[in-house]
Parts: sequence; C-alpha cells; structure tokens
Amino acid sequence: MKPQLAALLAVAGWYLMTPPAQPNGRFDTSAPISKWRIEAGFASSDDCKKTVATLGSKAAQEGRPGDVEAIKNAQCVATDDPRLK
Repeated sequence: MKPQLAALLAVAGWYLMTPPAQPNGRFDTSAPISKWRIEAGFASSDDCKKTVATLGSKAAQEGRPGDVEAIKNAQCVATDDPRLK
C-alpha cells in the first residue's frame, strides 16, 4: 500500500474489509482481520455499513456471485481496532 493511501485511510476512522480468497473460490472468514483486504476507508461506521448494503445489492443485480459472497462476508472495522496489528 502506498504511504499516502495508508495515511488517508488511517484518518478515515473505519475500513471496509473483505476476507482473503481461498483457491476454491470461498473466503477465509476465519483468517485474522490483519490478513483481510482493505477495500475502502470511511469517516463513520454508518457510511461503511451503507456502502456494504449498496455494493451487495449492486453485485446481486449485476449477477456477480463472487462479489456478492465477498460483500456478504465483509466487515466494517475501526481503524484503531487492535486486531489490525
């Protein structure tokens, strides 16, 4: 991750994160949060949760089952969550 992006996300307050993909196409929801992928940063938990809902609906409407599964397993995580270390 580029330093500028990391700095921007760090002040955002919340991350939208998805679990790592496995070779079988499923997502490893048991992986530590520190191994999950940061998809976006948000100023509030509500903004993050609204985006999850919007992305899930859009992926379903567009017939993208892989994205639906990723969003279904996504979590909004505070930037200061100790599990990220």
